[in-house]
Amino acid sequence: MIGYIELTSLCQLKCPFCRTGGQRHNYPQVPRGIMNKDTFNNIMKKIPSISFIYFYNWGEPFLNPDVAWFCEQAVKVYKKKCELGSNMQKLDEIMAKDIVKSGVQHLLVSCDGASQETYEKYRIGGSLQKLIDNTKLLVTKRNELQAFTPRITFKMDVNKFNEHEIPIFDKFAKNSGADASSIVGLCAMTPEGNQLFDTFVSSDKKYDGRTRGLVTSCDAPNQRIAIDWNGEVYPCCNPSGLEVYSCGNINKQTFEEIEASERLTYIKRFCVKGDIEQNNLLIPCYSCFGKYPNEEAKKNDPYNKFLKE
Repeated sequence: MIGYIELTSLCQLKCPFCRTGGQRHNYPQVPRGIMNKDTFNNIMKKIPSISFIYFYNWGEPFLNPDVAWFCEQAVKVYKKKCELGSNMQKLDEIMAKDIVKSGVQHLLVSCDGASQETYEKYRIGGSLQKLIDNTKLLVTKRNELQAFTPRITFKMDVNKFNEHEIPIFDKFAKNSGADASSIVGLCAMTPEGNQLFDTFVSSDKKYDGRTRGLVTSCDAPNQRIAIDWNGEVYPCCNPSGLEVYSCGNINKQTFEEIEASERLTYIKRFCVKGDIEQNNLLIPCYSCFGKYPNEEAKKNDPYNKFLKE
């Protein structure tokens, strides 16, 4: 099983689609904080089936001062494979050294452009030079410690402002300290993102990551689990933080109890064929599939809150 473990629900950037960044004011109900060590140990002990951990979701992991501890525990104590994700706006020499020593295998860096002008169109408030400097600092510590990990990948979410830089992005990434680069389609992420999407979408439709109403089946609930900083458990990474979708809390329940919850068992059934049941349960999957049991459910879905028909 893949686990998305959110070390914090905070971020210093204002990315326009994100409910932790530029859309934070529209989500006052989302609890904000950082994961503590007891919660992480609960996750590892109660869900031993997690074999791969993504240490990121809606927040910036490096804002958790214990980020290296979580990585080290996951890799060296619980024997998991791990990936960190970061905007690389916060790093110092001590943290860089500790992250390398932790043994975390991979670092995915959000870098949406090869110039400040293109990068800041989406990563509002971010500094591309700071991202490069911090990446090179991490590489320096990796070399000093004669370590092989973490391997670093720069990821570009393609939009109309940076698509012209696709041909040079791999060279730019490697010159900036990365070991590899990744070019991916832009995802709307939120209802607000859907509304703003046309102002960012690439001219090349293969980078249009919108899936709303196009999904006919989904295997995520059977292969993944997302856990917030406070222990709330979700069927996948997207609804994380919206407690109306929570399937339980790992600090208060066993994972077996959470798996047997009415919401999660219904989500798993629904994701096989998209068959709606009249059970009054609100699930995040309705938005992805574009199907609702009734107008009341559609009205109460946070993913529809700001959409205009």
